[in-house]
Amino acid sequence: MSNLDVLRAMVAADPEAAEQHGTKQLTAETAASAGGEPIGWEDSVSIDGGSTSTASAATRDRDELMDMCAEVSILDLAREDTGEIGRQSGNCVSFHTCPVCGRHDCFRAYPETNSWACFSASNPNADPSKNASGGNVLDYLERARHMQKTEAVRWLRERTGHPFQPERQAGHAGGSASASDGAGPNAKDGANIEFTDISSIIGEPVVPLDEVIHGLLPRERIGQIVARGGSGKTFMGYAAALSVASGRDWLGFSCVHGRALFIDPELHPNDIRRRIQSISRAMGLTQNEARGRLDVVSLRGTTATADVLDTEIRQHIAATGKPYDLIIIDTINAIMTGDENSSTDVRALFASLQRLTKDSGAACIVIHHTGKGQGQADGERGRGSSVFLDAPDVCMELAPLRVDPGSAADELLKAHAQTRANGTRIYATAWRLTFPKNRAEAPIKPINLIFRHPLHIVDGTGELEECKVAGSSADYGSRGGSAKGESCQRDWDAMDEALAGIIDDIHAEGNRATRAACLGVLNERRESMGMPKWASATFKNNTLRGGKLRYRVDPTTQELYRLSDEQLAAESDTEGGAVPNTP
Repeated sequence: MSNLDVLRAMVAADPEAAEQHGTKQLTAETAASAGGEPIGWEDSVSIDGGSTSTASAATRDRDELMDMCAEVSILDLAREDTGEIGRQSGNCVSFHTCPVCGRHDCFRAYPETNSWACFSASNPNADPSKNASGGNVLDYLERARHMQKTEAVRWLRERTGHPFQPERQAGHAGGSASASDGAGPNAKDGANIEFTDISSIIGEPVVPLDEVIHGLLPRERIGQIVARGGSGKTFMGYAAALSVASGRDWLGFSCVHGRALFIDPELHPNDIRRRIQSISRAMGLTQNEARGRLDVVSLRGTTATADVLDTEIRQHIAATGKPYDLIIIDTINAIMTGDENSSTDVRALFASLQRLTKDSGAACIVIHHTGKGQGQADGERGRGSSVFLDAPDVCMELAPLRVDPGSAADELLKAHAQTRANGTRIYATAWRLTFPKNRAEAPIKPINLIFRHPLHIVDGTGELEECKVAGSSADYGSRGGSAKGESCQRDWDAMDEALAGIIDDIHAEGNRATRAACLGVLNERRESMGMPKWASATFKNNTLRGGKLRYRVDPTTQELYRLSDEQLAAESDTEGGAVPNTP
């Protein structure tokens, strides 16, 4: 939605409020004679958002800002935002549509002084020099494009190519900060540091957190879900959005009955609709439960960044008057600029997300991928810089569980298996959601989940408690003390039992249990548990004479069959030197 669309919607909703929205009052003579002079500059506000420590620093900041404002034409900005050329009249150019208030025939640009004025607050029959609002380029960016001062200065720097000078942020004429000043030459652009004396609040009652997801995520906080591909993490995110929109529980946490926004940078809009429909049906939602409470934005085909989203969301909220309680972004990498392995770039990304939560008042959940070849300990699964763990207020990690064939947990998953309309089977999988970091609340115990497409369901039976996270050190330790435990006889016996179930399932569907068919199902299950797939050559070698598995290929039917103990013993007596492989 463009800036003008936002303003027009505001005018339609509340003309009086829109007339005064985001403007400073001054006379037309001041607007015409300002010559780029910023209004309210006597407050000595640094151009980078922080307070200057000396008068000379404020003067330098002001001079540099004036230089940048002089290099950007108000006339060009107005033409960009209105799409109009404007009508020359004396020393000003008038525009039919006002980029500040959205009304008509009330905006003037003054090219000679590079300033502007909006007369919508005045009586049409009165002197147009009275009760007008206006200013310079910085004022225009704040009023017409709804930028905060720091954001506007950053935009001016990019537009004009003025580099940031840390010594100006520190506020020292010599460009270096003394130790007593508490500021150094590496001060960040737009730090806007505030010092707050909290002595007055000691002893006061603790104010309860305003929580969106109770016991997990308060407002203006960022939560992060880390999970591998194929874990159903996107389904989990949509379920959270629908839970807030309908006021239902999410993974055992109660939610406010509010409004949610889901930002999907990957899926096609039609795929988003289909996914929401399937999740809604699985949750048992009626159409009216979430009506008007869930918005979805598809960024597919765009390069929108976190800063762009911040601006667009604020404008949409201003236009509709309907704030959000929860904003979900899947995935965070899609809105990032820079390198995900760079701590500087990742910190800048989360700074943008923190501005978004502060500006909107909403809680935010971002979804992030696990890394390849990284540690399996809690807090180490996220891909990229360690800032992905440090920056969020709440970090959630979804990891697959290893379920032994024939165990009670295996029977539990079988009970949740589904059959599609075409007859194919969808197997439920087991997962564990851990909370390695939680700033706002007390520590949260891990939650065991069953992913029964398309929902994650909390396991209420306790059968998954004894399962280990697949690939973790605890998992390996329970099976032999190291990764080599994969090749122990117990694992080969478990593989034989798994193949028995696979062959039965394939036969039940009326298909032939060939080596290729069995390997396909086997790898599908191994992948769902976070285990590496078997290579076809490995599987073939271990189903030949002397192989580690008890299954062989019937030369007539080309199906796998299981060797009896007698057949296995007879084969061992005449073993053909098969190469042992690791399952």
